[in-house]
Order: sequence, then C-alpha cells, then structure tokens
Amino acid sequence: MDFPSRPSDLDGIGHLQPVLDSLYEHRARLAQARLGGDPPEPGDRLAVRAIAALATGRAIASRMLSERWADARDALAHGATVEQVAAAMALDVADVRTGLRHWVKAQERRHLEAATLDDLDEPVPLAAAREHRAVRLATDQRTWLTTSQTAERIGRDPSNVRRLVGEHRLHGHQRMDQAGRPQHRSRWTFASTAIDVFVQGGDEAAQRRACGCVQGASRGGGRR
Repeated sequence: MDFPSRPSDLDGIGHLQPVLDSLYEHRARLAQARLGGDPPEPGDRLAVRAIAALATGRAIASRMLSERWADARDALAHGATVEQVAAAMALDVADVRTGLRHWVKAQERRHLEAATLDDLDEPVPLAAAREHRAVRLATDQRTWLTTSQTAERIGRDPSNVRRLVGEHRLHGHQRMDQAGRPQHRSRWTFASTAIDVFVQGGDEAAQRRACGCVQGASRGGGRR
C-alpha cells in the first residue's frame, strides 16, 4: 500500500525494501515541499504523505523490533554470549533473557519451532536443537558448579564426585555428541539446586527434579 494511514495497513508485507523505498519517497517529497521545491504537491496530498510516512515508519520499527529476537537467537547459536547480545541490543541481560523466553514461546504457539525451552531431546533437526539449546543456556538462571566446586560443597574429593555420578547417586550434566554419547574429555557441571538436594539426602530422581531436568539419566542433560 503506497499511502497507509495506520501501521496495520502494512501487515503481511514480505520484503521490507519496497516499504523502505516508499518511506524515503514520502520523506523526500515532504522535504521538497518544506524547501519550496518545484512543482509542489497539493496540501491535502502532502498531508496524506505525512500520515503515510508516520504509519510506515511505525510499521518498519515494529517489524525490526520483533525480528531482533531471531537475530539474538542466531547470535547465541553461533557462539556469542548473552552479555554481547545485550550490549548489541542496548538492553540489560535480564531483559534479553525475558525477551528470548517470550519470543520462543510465541514461536511454539505458532508451530514454527519443534523444540521447547525445557525439553530439547525431541527428534528435531540439529540446527534447530542447537539454536534452542543456545537460547536455553542464555536464559538459564540456575547456578552451575564445576566438579571441584561440587566436591567442596559436598565435602568429597573430585574423584568421588565422578564416582557418585557413575553410580547414578549424583545428578550432573556433560556435553553430548550427536549420537547421544558423552563427548571425549567433556567436563561435568552440576546445578547447585540438585547438589543441595543431594546434601539433604535426596536421591538422583529428586536431584533431577530440583535441577529441572526431564531426562532419566545423569548423562542425558547435555549441559556444556
């Protein structure tokens, strides 16, 4: 639509370039009128152009703001930190985490994504799983402990921590390969909430619930 009167008139527009061209055309004609350009357009035509410029500018801004979460997801999926994403978006880290959660849930409601934030073990394409895993890690506000930190918290030697994991008495996470096997020499990490349950005498199932996991085995979490 060349002369929209409200942003919703531009709903459903695919490529933004024609919309941007239209906006620049409206602004150029309005600037020409301000400078007394020749030939001037009638006043009522200029009013229509000014309204169109306002509506078009708002529609473009809304479109760009809504699409920035896809850019944020891609940045995280390709190795950027949530702090870098926040700086690029001029937002606080907490706002980025909240925005990403809302965005992913909106995608799920539209059936455009196959995975969820809480269960990334469904049979989804590797790229989609990687992207959602990046979002989940970025929005994860749990405190994660290394093997050494866990050993200190539970009063054991680090070798005993690994033994407890192997015996399915302690719930931890390890990076997995595409076949679902632990990657060679990948490090273990432990959610502090799960470790607290262990200290209180809770079994591995209780630790998994405290961790927020849906997997039935310690090696299934795929944590970095």
